[in-house]
Amino acid sequence: MKINYPIKYAVMPIIDEINWDCYHEIDRVDDVLCYIVSKCYKIRDITNYYKDGRLYNEYEIVFPYQKSEFSRWRRTIPEYNLMNGNCINSDKVPQVFDSYEEALIQATAQNDELFKKSLGYLAFTKDTAEKIKKMKKNFDTILAKYKVLEQQILLLTDNLEIGQKKVNDVIKIANNKQAVLSCDIYEILRLFDNDKFIVYSIKQEQYDILAKSIIKKEDNKDTADKINQISKEAQVLLFHKEKDMPIEIATTKDQGIYYIKNDILYYDEGTDKVEKDNIGNIEPDTLIFYTTETREDLLKSYEEYPEINLKNIPVQLSKKST
Repeated sequence: MKINYPIKYAVMPIIDEINWDCYHEIDRVDDVLCYIVSKCYKIRDITNYYKDGRLYNEYEIVFPYQKSEFSRWRRTIPEYNLMNGNCINSDKVPQVFDSYEEALIQATAQNDELFKKSLGYLAFTKDTAEKIKKMKKNFDTILAKYKVLEQQILLLTDNLEIGQKKVNDVIKIANNKQAVLSCDIYEILRLFDNDKFIVYSIKQEQYDILAKSIIKKEDNKDTADKINQISKEAQVLLFHKEKDMPIEIATTKDQGIYYIKNDILYYDEGTDKVEKDNIGNIEPDTLIFYTTETREDLLKSYEEYPEINLKNIPVQLSKKST
């Protein structure tokens, strides 16, 4: 995948403007409405120390769906300030989880605590019990709305697998010379977009054999034999014929190709699919690359995701009581 931060679950606060009736003057303030569960990109482990030597850990994360303008939530990835290198769309949380169930237990506890805290603003009168009942109903309505958001986010982030996947460096072959480059296939698409090249997808064990032979500088004939054997079993992944042409992605469909142009994925139904048999003669100046990324990895990396519009989930937010 193009983005390979570790994926975890975390408790996400839903923060919004609400009405605060303070001595009968209405203010609009940001406040936590409730908590839901979301997957997240983990970008940093942080250890903090107290002066007495105690420590506590927290995690810098980025939620893949974040609130945009109005009621819209858009898909996002970690974004950084180019001047200081700091992430500009991250949050810090005290815990991350490997399962939805673990995160749900924590989110439920935080919602219970949030509701109890809201009762502290309640003036106790003869109808206090009725007020608490009304407040609980209102809180549950708000939570129900954002639980729908939670399920939509989980559905649209189903491709984010818990854990971490490392993309291998690319193996390059040109002019009968082999090298393991210190970049992955997605960087190759950017760095070599003016060159003619073919990218083959190989299995991890095949990659390990080639990389070991190249790094140890084994006999050229032995390495060439291994390359020839692996090439026969390799799958064509990408093909770039000329400088000004798009980068074609091999597909399993009967007709048509996926292609990448200006870092955007397109599909053309009117073109024959890319396979070994229809590549034709490979010109001498064509670069050959090997990667362990698959078609599925590549297509998912360039997939576009819809935003979520909460206007489709009606709910009436009430004013806080004093």
